[in-house]
Amino acid sequence: MKTFVWDFILLDFPGVYGDLKCLRLCGVFDYLAGHFKDVDTEKYLLHDRFATDLPEMQTLAVYDDGRYVYWRDEPNTKKPLIVHVDNAEHYPKCVIVGAVDPFYMIAHLVGKTLRVEYRNFFSKDWIEGYKMFTANVKTIAKSRKNETVGLPFHGMGIYVKVVNDIGYRPLKEKTGELKNIINLVATTDNEDIKQKKMEKITEIVSCIQFANDEKDFGMGLEFGHDIFWSNHNFFDKMAGKILTMAYKLLDREAFARILEVHMPIRRNISTDL
Repeated sequence: MKTFVWDFILLDFPGVYGDLKCLRLCGVFDYLAGHFKDVDTEKYLLHDRFATDLPEMQTLAVYDDGRYVYWRDEPNTKKPLIVHVDNAEHYPKCVIVGAVDPFYMIAHLVGKTLRVEYRNFFSKDWIEGYKMFTANVKTIAKSRKNETVGLPFHGMGIYVKVVNDIGYRPLKEKTGELKNIINLVATTDNEDIKQKKMEKITEIVSCIQFANDEKDFGMGLEFGHDIFWSNHNFFDKMAGKILTMAYKLLDREAFARILEVHMPIRRNISTDL
């Protein structure tokens, strides 16, 4: 079924769809609409990039309660996922809402049931396909779970090729335990506690170095995602170093480049949204 997102863009979201909470298209849509004139490569890479946007993420739209992003596990991914990210400063929650077609964003905001008062603002084809959109999300999420490994904080899993058990090894610390360690190190004023917990972090980094030597590159990718996702500036330098290494080892150089320009100013970018 063919959908026409541009017809929907022309509608007055705040006036017509109060429940859609002022959804605003941004990022790549600014470029497609001819609004982005700056040819500076670094500014282009940073355009509408949020502090918690991993290089895998590209913001598509924002609204009062969060944003929608394309998620690409590799720079050349042809069919990116569409993921909703809430506004939490630390460890924002990610939910898969679709893939490729931006109309999944609208379906997610409208909810599981299309209210009668909204029907006049959608095409007949879209209404007929609405149930398909919502049903597809479960299939997409299930497929994602089967294709990924690990339990990173964002809940999206880690995509790496594992052949003959080579490519990934799990972190020893459970998700909740690791989050507590990271939070304590980043926020405590007690230097004894900080030092003791940092010993755990140092052990993980050492394990990642061994894992990289044995081509289990996914371990560094997962831990790098975790400390980046915590959004504590204490870990910025470590996150940048570990993720850059992981991206290069996994031949994801474009992500390393995005990280390079993003990390120094990740909390100082004005999105004007």
